[in-house]
Amino acid sequence: MEHYQKSLAQRDPEQYEGIANVLGNIASAQFHQGNTAEAEKSWREALRLFEQIGNLTGVAWIRGDLACFYLETSRPAEALAEAERSVAIARPCGQVDLLSGALTAAGSAHLAL
Repeated sequence: MEHYQKSLAQRDPEQYEGIANVLGNIASAQFHQGNTAEAEKSWREALRLFEQIGNLTGVAWIRGDLACFYLETSRPAEALAEAERSVAIARPCGQVDLLSGALTAAGSAHLAL
C-alpha cells in the first residue's frame, strides 16, 4: 500500500488516467486489508476520473471491480447494476477479459438476489 501511496503522490494532478489507475489498485489493496469504506471511496474516485477523461476501458474495469466488491459485501442488487454497466461498455470496446469478468459477476449477482 505504501508504494501505491508514493506513486499517487508523485503524479501530476493533471494526469487523470494515471491517478485513476493507481486509485483502482489502491482500492483493491484497501479491500483486501478489510477497509471496505475506503476501498469503495477509492473506486468511486477512480471511476469519476475515468469517466471525466472518457476512458471506457477504465470505466468498464472499475465498474467490474465495484460489481465484485458489492457481491463480497452482500449487496447483490448493486453488484448486478455495476456488472451490467461494465458489460455494456466492455462488449463494444472488445475488452474480452473485462467482459468475461463482468458477465461472471452479473451471473453471481443474479444467483444472490
